Amino acid sequence: MGNKGKIVKRLVTGLVLFSCIPAYAEQASEQTSEWSLGIGGAYIPSIFKDTSSTTMMFPIGGYEGEHFYWQGLEVGYALNSKQASHNLIFHLGYDTKSFDPDDSDNLDVKKLDEREGTVLGGMSYQYQSVLGTLKLTGAADIAGEHNGWLGGLTWSYPFNVDRWGITPSIGYTYYSEDYNQHMYGVSAAESTKTAGAISQFTPDGEGEYFASLSAFYGLTEDLVVNVTMTYINLQGSVEESPILEKTAFTTGVISLIYMF
Repeated sequence: MGNKGKIVKRLVTGLVLFSCIPAYAEQASEQTSEWSLGIGGAYIPSIFKDTSSTTMMFPIGGYEGEHFYWQGLEVGYALNSKQASHNLIFHLGYDTKSFDPDDSDNLDVKKLDEREGTVLGGMSYQYQSVLGTLKLTGAADIAGEHNGWLGGLTWSYPFNVDRWGITPSIGYTYYSEDYNQHMYGVSAAESTKTAGAISQFTPDGEGEYFASLSAFYGLTEDLVVNVTMTYINLQGSVEESPILEKTAFTTGVISLIYMF
């Protein structure tokens, strides 16, 4: 697998393990099942200049306990049980957002620096009620890749009936200036390497709106099919980045998961 394959695989793994698991975790929490393994496929549109969208297969795994959880590239610990109305959750995970300029067919983009993923540590406050689940999250780069941070608010409403269920979610995530510079900015040195073809660009701290719809269906008591569609819209000065081709896009994930 080449550099492109490795970067895309890393991105897809994170996307799936953070967007797929919640749809069937609600069902798992009502059973004795805690471990889950499976396989999935995803469609990942390219947002960077002159790069191609990707589809691929990948493994899925997770564990859901009363307090501790593992969801792919993230582990966490909740102070209260998962059924509690109020909860404070501490988490540590790998942020998969990255970009390899070699993935682009644009000769000037190829001269830019690679954007690597990093490790984020943070905490979330979660409130569950009959009106759904509200989650407030904060996390920061603890590996020194870009020293940025993010904060987000998400509302979701799981609706489960027997062996099937759907979960609509909406939210907003704010990214600090350092975070956005790492992902979408162009330094003076990078601009010089392109002889000015790509202008220097420094984005502000900005965010993105997102909406997703997840659905699951239990083929058996332990085997679940899950589908997740997510729409993301980047906002503010980030939209002016010279290395972006689009700032609104939709991802799709389908998976087959065994819970035990």
